[in-house]
Amino acid sequence: MPAKNSGSCTAEIEDIQEWAARNNLGLNCLKSKEMIICTIGRPNHSRSTSHELPPPVQGIKQVISSTVLGVVINDCLTAADHVSGLLTTRSRLLHALQVLRSHGIPESSMHDVFRPIVVSRLLYCAPVWSGFCSAVDRTKLNTFLCHCQ
Repeated sequence: MPAKNSGSCTAEIEDIQEWAARNNLGLNCLKSKEMIICTIGRPNHSRSTSHELPPPVQGIKQVISSTVLGVVINDCLTAADHVSGLLTTRSRLLHALQVLRSHGIPESSMHDVFRPIVVSRLLYCAPVWSGFCSAVDRTKLNTFLCHCQ
């Protein structure tokens, strides 16, 4: 059974394309994405089989997460994907810093490198995504920072 608003989605896209054409703009459907936000019946960030997703709008890809200005937004509106991505890349940088330290880099220089590379990325847009952190995400971030010390 198709979703109730699948026809209205197509009509809305057509309206946006017409508006863009009237204003000498264009809608690039290849760069457009559709993300359906639904948290009901979806434990542990997995898609529920009890809720059927509407078919994708023709020419527009359906996604479960998207990166907007460097912040990963997922369809569950949690920060889990963003936090795991941050910790993965920061762990790699931390390893590189440990290699530098093993080659005799002074500790003051290590701090000068650590702040702009690691801390600044953790704090980037933190007011936006930190409200979506679960207790598990906060524990992961705190553990990482304690490990860094």
